[in-house]
Amino acid sequence: ALGNFQRFQVQEQLNQELNLRSDTMTRLFESSRLHATEQPLEKSLETMAQAIAEATSFEIVLMSVIDTETGLQRRVASTGILADNLEELKLQQQPWSDVQQLLLDEFKMGSGYFIPHDQRPLASAEVQLVTLRPQEQADLTNAWHLDDALLFPLFDNEKNPIGIISLDAPRHGLRPTPLMLEPLEIFASQASLIIQSTYRLASYKSQVETLSTSLKRQEQLFSNSQNHLPILLHKDLEQMIAIRNLERRARRIRAGLDIIETINRQVDAQSALKALGREMLTQLEMSISIVAENSEEGPRLLHVLGNIPAGANPESLFGQRNPLRHCLQTGEALLIMNTEEDDTWRDSALLTVLRGKGLICLPIILEGKPVAAIMAISHEPLPSLTDEDRQVYLQISRQGSIILQNISLLSGTRRRLSEVNLLLDFSRQLSGLDPASILKALVDSALRVVTSAHAGAIVLWNASEACLIPRVAVNYANDDSLMGIRYRAGEALPGQVFAENKSMRVDEVQFASDYNLPAEHLERYREATAGRLPVSSILIPIQTSEQVLGVLVLDNFNTTGAFSQDDENLLLSLTQQVALSLENTSLVQDSQERAVQLQALTDASAMLTASLKTGDLVSILLAQLKTVLPYETAILWLREKDQLSVVAANGFPDNEQRVGIRVAVEESALLAEMIQTSHVLVVADVRSDERFPALVEAERLSWMGIPLISNNQVSGVIALEKTEANYYTPEQIQLVTTFASQAAVALENASLYEESLRRATELDRRSQRLAQLNHLSSELSGSLSEEQILRLTAEELRQALVGDKVSVVMFDRFKQSHVQVTLPETGDMVAPILLPKVPLFDRLEESLGVFSTESVAQESEL
Repeated sequence: ALGNFQRFQVQEQLNQELNLRSDTMTRLFESSRLHATEQPLEKSLETMAQAIAEATSFEIVLMSVIDTETGLQRRVASTGILADNLEELKLQQQPWSDVQQLLLDEFKMGSGYFIPHDQRPLASAEVQLVTLRPQEQADLTNAWHLDDALLFPLFDNEKNPIGIISLDAPRHGLRPTPLMLEPLEIFASQASLIIQSTYRLASYKSQVETLSTSLKRQEQLFSNSQNHLPILLHKDLEQMIAIRNLERRARRIRAGLDIIETINRQVDAQSALKALGREMLTQLEMSISIVAENSEEGPRLLHVLGNIPAGANPESLFGQRNPLRHCLQTGEALLIMNTEEDDTWRDSALLTVLRGKGLICLPIILEGKPVAAIMAISHEPLPSLTDEDRQVYLQISRQGSIILQNISLLSGTRRRLSEVNLLLDFSRQLSGLDPASILKALVDSALRVVTSAHAGAIVLWNASEACLIPRVAVNYANDDSLMGIRYRAGEALPGQVFAENKSMRVDEVQFASDYNLPAEHLERYREATAGRLPVSSILIPIQTSEQVLGVLVLDNFNTTGAFSQDDENLLLSLTQQVALSLENTSLVQDSQERAVQLQALTDASAMLTASLKTGDLVSILLAQLKTVLPYETAILWLREKDQLSVVAANGFPDNEQRVGIRVAVEESALLAEMIQTSHVLVVADVRSDERFPALVEAERLSWMGIPLISNNQVSGVIALEKTEANYYTPEQIQLVTTFASQAAVALENASLYEESLRRATELDRRSQRLAQLNHLSSELSGSLSEEQILRLTAEELRQALVGDKVSVVMFDRFKQSHVQVTLPETGDMVAPILLPKVPLFDRLEESLGVFSTESVAQESEL
């Protein structure tokens, strides 16, 4: 949960950064929209200053322009400065050369300069640094100081200074960071363009006014010089030509501004390129306009507009050498007024088919690389090219590149915001779901955001079967057939991605080599796809920080190379979310299972300790173990020296018949190993263990033996069996070991308790016998009759030994045996009774020992 919270904070921070960039682009487009061609420079820069203050954290923005002739800085617009203070600043001008002394490389941040107050170099006295607004000083290390300065010098295309943007009073009171300066970079670039455009427009207006004045003068001279008509007509003709040239240049300038304004209103790159091609066709009065771009596969045509000659096929000729392709590859603008006079492109097949006599080919350059180009073709030679015309065309190219770059940034920002929102929604959607629903949600979301994917599936690693097993399949012809396929690690594309732990985009699937599956699984795959094999695929591993859980597979059945790097990045984010959710869900389930197991272990321990009889313990021990750890069959062996005997069995059809089976320790390798090592012994698959006989096919594949250890000695063994192979886990082994320890202690306690009872009974018997002896001694001491003494003795023996009959045999001096007393007495026998010669009596007389037998019938001497 903490990891998720940290990742959520990172996503929130990224979202704030993207929102800042989006807001910057919005303010920039808004200021560009409000900027009109005829608008005064001061008004345009004031709008720009307000946009900067709204889009950034700086409350004070001061914009100055530099006179290109005198090099003096003039304040023209601001925001956050009182009107009186601004008028005072406007009256003060300072040379650019003095300001330049402050702009050292050590203070440079991007295209701006941040000059801390304590590091400011010594400058000319004419450099004015004014504190406009008092501000509380923060105690932070990076707090903004009243005398800190943040400057953004503005340059034209020839790197000549044309203005300065000064910023002060950050709202948060902190010094700028590179992230805070990114919006200012964009605004500075736009401000430079506005100042350059205003200067050029003013220059062009001045030229037009000059020519208009000259025209009026010439008309006046014409009216006053009727006598010099031929000369005047000639001069008038020259003037008219010059005027037409100026008008043509003015039209080109206005056309260029209109083209820039039109493409500036577009919202995406494709529409901007098409609008640029269309406007060049109409505004520049050309015949054909062709738009092309650089794609991953190479240059390709996007749009062909205008009057195409019948039978012409520009697409088929675009692959040959031509000006448009050259412009795309080199980024060089081509301005050819008459192709007949150009040896390089005169014989171009594309120009010949399109009947091109003149052309203008402009590149669109982003990040120093040409990404697109527009070629406008005229069926007639174009007027001669002037430097002003060249600047207009190049300005169209540069401005178009800037606009497309802004559109690209805005599109990227929107896309990232959309992805962030998708990830946040997906993360919220995953909360509270079970693993199956999480996997289903992943496939559904992947198919929704990656529109080129037709079907998708998720395979997860199953450790017990050592293979990848499909868990979810969506949009296949037969999803159930796909669920029956198994992939070993390294087998087929899913197995390769799982083994290498690396995502894979397959632009063209070679099914024979990419899906090297057994015949059975190939047949299922063909059933799942209805014989329609995937053309391209993308496979993403689902992994946590420690292990790979499985693989996400998306297939496209129509197009090669259907998946992009952006698709891969987005799917990686989705699978990481799912991996974390699965891991969290697994931890919760494990905790719940562990709690249930611990409760079962506690209950079993209470049951075991509640009984102090070995028989009772033996009868309930295996049943209590099943509540702690599931099993199919179980046998409890107890040890008696070098032998083990079965005292309880569970799960067998003949449980009772197995009780009492005895086995010598050395006869079983498994039992001998456990007794020797005192460790739990687990056999994952008895089919691959030589200690299990292979005479019949095993019904239960997993086996585990748990020793019962008491006083550091193995007193018994519990043997468990389970149908599934690789069933027992380390956690289960730890759990059953704890149970075995408690069971061994309970058995030992019961044994000690029974031993104490036995000893108490024995002591009681001895006490009774001693009392009887004392009573007999007392009785005998009071009697002098031999018969009475013998009767008393016989009666006490019968009671003490709980005998049915007692006889007293006496030996006379002739060593003959007589039955002197028999209890209880019978009427048919009268003592004494002479007995025959019995060797047993002779041995007893000699040894003075004791003789006993369990069967009188088997004793020949009796």
